[in-house]
Amino acid sequence: MKQEKSKLPEIAALLIIVLISLSANMPEQILGQMVDRNILLGVLAASIVIALFHHIRLLMFITMVLLIVGANLPGGLAFALGVSPVVLVAVLVLVVVIALLNYVFLLMPTGDKQSKMDTIFSRKAVLKAVIEGDHQKLARLMEINAEINFNHEGAVPLLIAAEKGNPDIVHTLVKHGADFWVRNEQGKTPMEVALAKGFARVAEILHYAAEGQPITA
Repeated sequence: MKQEKSKLPEIAALLIIVLISLSANMPEQILGQMVDRNILLGVLAASIVIALFHHIRLLMFITMVLLIVGANLPGGLAFALGVSPVVLVAVLVLVVVIALLNYVFLLMPTGDKQSKMDTIFSRKAVLKAVIEGDHQKLARLMEINAEINFNHEGAVPLLIAAEKGNPDIVHTLVKHGADFWVRNEQGKTPMEVALAKGFARVAEILHYAAEGQPITA
């Protein structure tokens, strides 16, 4: 159920883009009575940029941009190039339909389930959630596949969580693939940090993870 919900923004982004594109290609007689074409194209461009950074993979983005640009070529240029805007719009709709079906039913293999989001902003968000013990925020970051195995100016999420002694944060990080063998500047692992601080439950979670055993409640 959670996986289906996470797809909704992607589906919505694709639908918005195709609807705006179709609207921008309506005959001038109809479109002129409703909205200015330039406004639609501006909104379309903004939607594509947002989709690129949040929902749509690069290949899909490039494909859609090429189709949209071709569909909006001036009539004379399109004729000279032998390009049919109607055909390109039809192909664009087909591409979006295929993408939607793939998001919903996973028709085509995509390799990794989802590439890790690793930016300066995602790193700071992860560290902030760990430092503040904000489990809900960390869970949301895990849903969008934010990277957690990093060293940002000496700050490593799992080492900080172990030092803070928050078992829920540690459990979430370990559950989502945090490297529990990472070491701090003193050469200590997260489990050793937790033991030194007297956080028995955190050390227990890390011990179970290291042994490959299920973590008990």
